[in-house]
Amino acid sequence: MKVTFCRQPRRGFVLVIVLVVIVALSLTAYAFTELMLTHNDAARLTGRQRQAAAALQSGVDVTRMLLMSDRAERLEMGGFDDNPEIFQGVNVVDDADVRFRANYTIVAPGFQHDADPTLLRFGLVDESSKLNINMLLTPLETSGLTGSEIDELAVKRLMALPGMTDEIADAILDWLDADDEAREYGAEIEYYSELNPPYVPKNGPLASVEELLLVRGMLPEYLFGLDINRNGVLDPHEVGSNAETVVSTATGEIPPLGWAAYLTLHSAERNMTFDGQPRININQDDLQTLHDELTDVFDRYTATFIVAHRQNGPVLNTNTSSDDHENEDEADDEESDTATMTDGPLDLSRSARSQFENVLALIDARVRVRYQDAEEEITIVSPFVDPESTDMQNLLDRLTVYEEEAVVGRININRASRHVLLGLPGMTDEIVDQIVENRNPSPSQSAQLHPSWILKSGFVTSGEMEALLPFLNGGGDVHTAQIIGYYEGLGPFSRAEVMIDATPAMPRVIQFRDLTHLGRGFPVSTLGANAVNGGTANP
Repeated sequence: MKVTFCRQPRRGFVLVIVLVVIVALSLTAYAFTELMLTHNDAARLTGRQRQAAAALQSGVDVTRMLLMSDRAERLEMGGFDDNPEIFQGVNVVDDADVRFRANYTIVAPGFQHDADPTLLRFGLVDESSKLNINMLLTPLETSGLTGSEIDELAVKRLMALPGMTDEIADAILDWLDADDEAREYGAEIEYYSELNPPYVPKNGPLASVEELLLVRGMLPEYLFGLDINRNGVLDPHEVGSNAETVVSTATGEIPPLGWAAYLTLHSAERNMTFDGQPRININQDDLQTLHDELTDVFDRYTATFIVAHRQNGPVLNTNTSSDDHENEDEADDEESDTATMTDGPLDLSRSARSQFENVLALIDARVRVRYQDAEEEITIVSPFVDPESTDMQNLLDRLTVYEEEAVVGRININRASRHVLLGLPGMTDEIVDQIVENRNPSPSQSAQLHPSWILKSGFVTSGEMEALLPFLNGGGDVHTAQIIGYYEGLGPFSRAEVMIDATPAMPRVIQFRDLTHLGRGFPVSTLGANAVNGGTANP
């Protein structure tokens, strides 16, 4: 008997295949959707990050615009030292949703950062409040210092920094000077060539403050202290639970923000008056032009006296020896009774035979002069009799001995820390204490715009002021701004340290250091939040 088997068709197989294809397509669609959502989130985050960077750049551009103003205009705005109204929580992108409201804030360490590193202000850092390390070994024509005197002063200025050692100070100066001869405690190419890897000292000006890390004996904690995130203040997490944590050298404690807080490479000021006009260079060669410029600002006798001083030199006192002024020395006492304030025409075609070391040389000076068509010489006296009766602020504001459009490296007496001031020639603890205690913190005051206020106040003598004047100013025009672009509802941010040189007519960025990788640096509550449509900042 033959049995036959019949195969039944597999009717559900196609359905299984269809289901598998549907699942595969669904998974592919899901994966694609997730990928697109991720790309969308990344694109939005990138856009918000760029918008935070744009908010920061807005802060840069506004600061450049503000620095175009002269000092009189800056005072009218409340100054740039600590001005939350124009530097804190400035709204760039307004939105009802705080997640999309973008601001920028400009912060700076407090003026007494060496005493209290937790102080914070909203404003700019004047680079003239710091020691310009590239100017340490540069001879200043107006200071009268040369050779070994410059070296001695350079050592004094470095050693005034808290915790500085002889070894590091000499090593820094060896790194800067042009020769290969090591100082007593210093280091030159013989030392650096034996390192692994070896390198050679710069023997020239620094390109950045960070370059000091290459100097023998320098450590990061010496240069930057405990300020890990470089926000300019000492945060609780940077000292941990031990508030007494310090960095020390053999000679003392390093300040909490390190030596970098006291050092700069770019300090300078415009050689211009308080209201933005060029100063008159009383050392210029063209005496006719000098006389004309002086008569536009002062009376005719003042112009005559200054030009006569340039042509003939001062009448020196009897205790001063000079080959050029032998006769004046001998006749000083005889002529003192006949000194006058008589004016007359000068022969302005005569060339100058002397120059002023500084503007204060005009105070209580006398000059021998023979006016045109006069038979005899006479002695005329300065219209500026003494510091008490002279309008020193106007004198120093209008006149200069520098021909450069910008004067480099002088110290802002109103903002420099006491350690920087102590390094200046003739400075003592007593003088510095009086300066720090009496300088006015209010940016609206103009009485201290020129360093002569310490002479008027009796803190220094006329001789001490003359020695100090080449090293001092009342404020510089190169500023550093630490700018944070951020969203009020947290999210992306951008932080940078920007240095702006306002000595040219158009201020320019000379240094941009991105600090975003170190964090926002401050909570939003500190940086400031704005109400919609331009509300005020809420610290």
